[in-house]
Parts: sequence; C-alpha cells; structure tokens
Amino acid sequence: MMAFNTTTTQTLADALGSLSRKLSPDDYLLPLIILGSAFIYNRGSISPQKDPLDYVWFERPQVTEGTHIETKKRSRNVAHLIKESNTHIVVFWGSQSGTAEGFAHRLARESHQRYKLHAVVADLADYDADSITAIPSSTLAVFIMATYGEGDPSDNAQDFVSWTHAKPSVNINHLKFAGFGCGNSNYRYFNKTIDEAVSTFLELGATPIIPTGKGNEAARTTEEDFVEWKEKLFCSLATERGLTEVEATYEPEVEVIEEECIPPTELRLGIPFHKTTAKPTSVGDIVPVPVIARTELARYIEQSRSCIEVVVDLSAHSQVKYKTGDQIAVWPENSSDQVDSLLDILGLQEKRSKSIRISSVSGYDEPKVPASTTIESLFRHYMEICSPVPRETVLAVARMAQSDTIKKGLKAIGNNRETYASFLKSDYLTFPRLLALGSSMDPSASWDKLPTSFIIDTVPSMQPRLYSISSSRIISPRRVSLTVSVKPSLIVGKPNISIPGITSSLLLATQASEDVVASRSTLHVQIRASTFKLSIAEKIPLVMVAAGTGIAPF
Repeated sequence: MMAFNTTTTQTLADALGSLSRKLSPDDYLLPLIILGSAFIYNRGSISPQKDPLDYVWFERPQVTEGTHIETKKRSRNVAHLIKESNTHIVVFWGSQSGTAEGFAHRLARESHQRYKLHAVVADLADYDADSITAIPSSTLAVFIMATYGEGDPSDNAQDFVSWTHAKPSVNINHLKFAGFGCGNSNYRYFNKTIDEAVSTFLELGATPIIPTGKGNEAARTTEEDFVEWKEKLFCSLATERGLTEVEATYEPEVEVIEEECIPPTELRLGIPFHKTTAKPTSVGDIVPVPVIARTELARYIEQSRSCIEVVVDLSAHSQVKYKTGDQIAVWPENSSDQVDSLLDILGLQEKRSKSIRISSVSGYDEPKVPASTTIESLFRHYMEICSPVPRETVLAVARMAQSDTIKKGLKAIGNNRETYASFLKSDYLTFPRLLALGSSMDPSASWDKLPTSFIIDTVPSMQPRLYSISSSRIISPRRVSLTVSVKPSLIVGKPNISIPGITSSLLLATQASEDVVASRSTLHVQIRASTFKLSIAEKIPLVMVAAGTGIAPF
C-alpha cells in the first residue's frame, strides 16, 4: 500500500513538472486575475459574502420611519371580529356608488350614540360568507345592499351573493337579522340583491326582526326610506332589549392630526383613493389621461343645456384597453368656489396646505379617505361637499352648532320629512351652503370649532361618475370619447337659480390639445366592462330606447 502511494505521488509530480514546462506566463496570469476579481467583488473574501445592507431592499420606508398606519390584522371569519370587539350589531354593506356604505356607517354610528350599542361596519368582501353562520344569537346582523343594472349585486358583494345562490345546507335558527336594499324601481329587478339574501336567510331558519326596507331612487326617496326603516329598527331593538335612548353626542370614527413631516411621496393630492381592504375587482386600472379634444355638439338655449364630446388619450397606458359599449368612470373634483367657501366658513384658509394624517379610531375599518393628504385636497378631491345633504345631516350639524339660535333654526328645518321637502323647493343645501345657512341665522357665531373628523364622518366620500363610451374600439382603439349632457338642475321655487353638475362642469371646462404633452387638462379614469350582450342571431330585430345623450353609434 505504501509503495502504491509513493509511486502515485511520483507520477503526479512528473505530470505537474511536464505541464509547467508547457505553460506560458499568460496561463499563470489568467487564474490570478480570476481570483483577484473574486476577492474584490466579494469584499475581501474569495467566497461570496452576504451584503450586510441587503435587507434595505426589502424594507418599507413608511414602516421603518414610523409614518405607516396599519389597521388591526383582520380574520376572514366575522365571528372572530364580533368576539374581539364584543359587538352587539354588525352592519354588512354591499355598495356600488357609496350610498349603501354610507348608510351602514350612519346606522352603526347612531346605534352607539343613541343606545350605547357597540356596532361594527363590515365590507362583505372582507369576510368569508359562510362565517356569517357563526354569528352568535346575541349579535344582530344587518345587511344593507345595493342592486344596480339588471339585478346585479355590487362588486364587493359578489362572493356573498354566490354563497346565497349555492343554498348552503346549514341551520341558522339562532341568527337574527335585518335588511335594507338600495335600488331603482325603473328597472325590472328592483332590489333583487337584498330580496335574494333575505330569502336565503329565511330558508336557513334565520329570524328577521323587522320587514325588509327598500330605498327607491326612481322616486328620489332612498334617503327618507332609509331613515324610516332605521327608526323602525331602533324601535324594535329598544323594545326587545329594553334599551333607553340617550341624547346623541358626537364621537369621532376617525382621528385627524396635523403633521408637518409627512414625506411628499406619501401625500395624496388628487390621485383617486380606494380602500385597500376592499376585495380587488375585475375593473381596470385607474389612470391619468390627457384630454385631447372637447367639442360642443349641440346647444339648447331654451333648456339651458348643451351636449359635448370629450376625447381622452390612452396611449400612455398600454395595459388599458376597452371594448365597444364599455363604460368609463371619471373621478371629478369640487370647484374652487365651493372649496374656498368651505375653507372660509371653517376658518381654515391659512391651513389649506397643511398636511394631515387620518386614521381609524377603532382600527377595524380603514377610513374612507386617504391616510395622508392636505386639508385642501381632502375637500377638493376626496369629499362630496357639493352633493345635497340629507335631513339627518342638518340635524347632526345642528347638534354641533355653538349657537342656540342656529341649533333651533336648523332643527326647525330638518325636524320632519315634510318640512325639509318644503324647504328644498326654494333652496339647495350642500355642506358649505348648510354651514352658511347656519351663519346667516346668527352672524356672531362661527364654525371654526367644527372638527374635521366630523366632516369626514358625515359627508360622503368622492365617487366616480360612469359614462357610456361613445367611440368604437375598431376605429379608435387608443382614444375614448364621452358624450355628455351639460344641464344644470333648477330649484323648483326659484327657477332662476341653477345648480351645475360637478362632473359635467369639470368636463365642460377642460382645455384640450391634440398635443398630448401640451394638454393642460388631465382626468383620472377607469374602464369598466359592459354586461350588455346582443343576441347571437343577427336576424332578431333590436329596439333601443335611451335617455341622456342618446345611443352611441357603434
């Protein structure tokens, strides 16, 4: 064995000696260059070393710098939420335009203010539908759901509706519930979504505590329908649980803090906001697009209205495509006059550029507006300050007034349905106009103590407006046209006073340019697929009846 090793060693030495006589200096230099390069690349080591700062690539600056606000981690099981928060009422919402969501928040807020019940608001997309069966008998489940189009549920209620259609084989005799629907009786399937949900719950053994309420947009009574149903709900709860109503006091749902050091990259200054807790839907991206053409197609002087065509360019967004017949959602912004009016009344003109941070008090529900913005952007881009205020908002503002004269005057206007309807025949109330009305009752009083959180809690968040696309994808694949009727609303008792539409006015004021770079007007838009389908049989005649600006010439 030893002889074998000696022989092998000698043979290897002879081979190396022979090889060394054949190698040139360049053959020695190449390995040295490779080793030297590895030594430099690996920072003083032949073998690779992990970069000590490699973790920086995976950090979120808003977290490490302490500027990130997180809501509490939420389970998909709604029963866990109820147990953690000791909830008396859970209010589920399915909303397409924001109305049902607003009703859900109002119901939860009032149940606590008036009866000290602990209520939580739940987006139907945030919880597994089958977990509803685990809601305890001590908790009331309320469903406020919208129906739009031809009986379609809202995007965030799709999974819940699929669950109800599947007719799950469970028994929920212990569950007590109530339902309210938002719909339009002009459509064939009026409030179909809430009707089907209630039907399923009844089949599974659940008990409704009051009849289902239904808002009717066709009659313009959705708000009052909801108020009437809500009072019946509270009356039933008070009787069943022996509750005593207390004087309502304002308790904020959000906290608003002025903060100077918010990084500019975190501030939302006009980019549309969508709650991150909501389930993603099949709709497209929200993108900024330039306006390249605006044409007045017709003007009707006797009717004080006109018809315009607005063309936007999608060329900068290759991922955004549309089909003929799709809809385009346009995010509006409030006019400078209305924003300035509100800032003046609130005494916030000098603070209009102040950065603010907004967070949920409960931590269970993300605010309906951006977490970081400025006061001016909040009122211009994210709150519907130009929308008509409901009667309950008048009463809520009356409670917040610093003057007894204003309290009495506003309560007299909003005290009952008939009085408020009569008042609106000769006036139009937006939130700024409501505060101005209060100031006219007592000029010595001011609204500078009104919390910004109250405005966020009370005024609806900004919602996009939907328009049918009037261009053809075949002829114009990267340019989308909207045909819009610009017709201000008139006050019945004062026809000389007109109320311009917020989005149509914005589109009318756009400054278009064929030069995409030079275009001075930009809109935030989103393409939404149409569910309309023609018959596959070409010989079947088609009759089309349309309101608004007519039928797009596809």
